[in-house]
Amino acid sequence: LIATTLLATRFLLVPFAISLFVIMIFFKKVDFKKFILLIIIFISLLILIAWLRTGVGITAHSDKSIDLIVKQIMGYTIASYNRLAAILGSKLHFTYENTGFYLFPALSHIPIFHKILPNFFGVDGTVDVTKQEFVDVAVASLNENYIWATLYGYIASTLGWASVVYFYLLGLLYGILWKQFKNQKIFGIIIYPWAYACLILVFSLNLLFMPSFISFIYSAIVIMFWNSLFTFNIVSNEKVRIR
Repeated sequence: LIATTLLATRFLLVPFAISLFVIMIFFKKVDFKKFILLIIIFISLLILIAWLRTGVGITAHSDKSIDLIVKQIMGYTIASYNRLAAILGSKLHFTYENTGFYLFPALSHIPIFHKILPNFFGVDGTVDVTKQEFVDVAVASLNENYIWATLYGYIASTLGWASVVYFYLLGLLYGILWKQFKNQKIFGIIIYPWAYACLILVFSLNLLFMPSFISFIYSAIVIMFWNSLFTFNIVSNEKVRIR
């Protein structure tokens, strides 16, 4: 949380905060007053990040700061659907749309996949795809400061109308994660809140399968393994946890 705030990385901070809200609400770990307080703190962090990114002093130039914050909110929400429309209308094309990168961005950070499928995953972790997207949006005569094209936009740029299959499979995955979470399984508790947050932020990127997704998978595996080490069966077949 501290790192994402200092680095002004909203695409990590926002899903992380939403994930915490999901966990607290589902397990009833926070009352209404504390929940409102958390929302206020969260909004304050977003304002702070917007201020850090624009470099405009809020007290010295309050009018200008408010205008920039509102502009960023519009640019990273409503404008995303404008980019989606441009993709569907064949007005906007991303340089790496035919590489398969947008289907599972996290794979670009796993070297082994470049050796197995070099033509499909033609983008490795050293290539700044985001930087190229600014150029692509500018070529389409759109405001290059805002490049998000919604989750559907990125998938549609790669698969076209066949993206319905991708989203069908994605829906199955969400169903499995929800069942795991509802049954309080470790894998679901770790992964589902993040997945839920990414679904809320559907107007942004394919956040679910960003590199951080690999970190969540690793974390789930390690915790499940650790949990198995300290759980054993007794005669009554009840599971006892060593604390």
